[in-house]
Amino acid sequence: MRFLAHLLLFCILTLCVPNVRASTIKRTTQIFTTVDGLPDNSINDIQKDQEGYLWIATNKGLSRFDGKSFVSFSKANLNGFFADDVVNEIVIDQDKIYLLSKKKGIKILDRIKLQLTTFTNLPVLNLSVKKDQQLILFESGKCSLYKNLQLKTNAFFGNYLARKAVFFDNKIYILTENKGVIETDTKQLKINKIIPAEYIYMYGNLMISDKLGLVY
Repeated sequence: MRFLAHLLLFCILTLCVPNVRASTIKRTTQIFTTVDGLPDNSINDIQKDQEGYLWIATNKGLSRFDGKSFVSFSKANLNGFFADDVVNEIVIDQDKIYLLSKKKGIKILDRIKLQLTTFTNLPVLNLSVKKDQQLILFESGKCSLYKNLQLKTNAFFGNYLARKAVFFDNKIYILTENKGVIETDTKQLKINKIIPAEYIYMYGNLMISDKLGLVY
């Protein structure tokens, strides 16, 4: 989930206290800032890995939070990091953490070895990951499908002003700015159909919900 710029990181710690009559919930709110170890007070994204660590994307690097303290990463202490230190979005897949920069491309962080590799240096709009497949929508409108990080096929949706692409139900759906939602196959990215929707990009986003399916 992406947070608006200049929004401070709020961590809600919930403690359930049993009572003779009923259980009551006490909530305390703690505000973490650069004073506590965050690299920046502007938070772009927060994701949790399988071990419970929070990974926090900021305009001045990446930070890992264990509930008590922050460990931060940037070009100053991690070889191959983005030159401007800006991380716009995080996608976590097992031990791989994909770091997205809208301007600088995608880096892959091995969260065990804490080593970086470059996926692409081109400006990107979004990344979607499903098992061994990766789907990148570039700023140019090109959509690229990979398997195990190896390119399978490309398609161009620049004429549709594509803004986001996701895997869903063995298909790929692409949210456009003025043509609705495009449904494609997962082999050649050929268009199966276009779902009309006016101003869909202006009012929403394209997301996957376990209960609701494809939501926009």
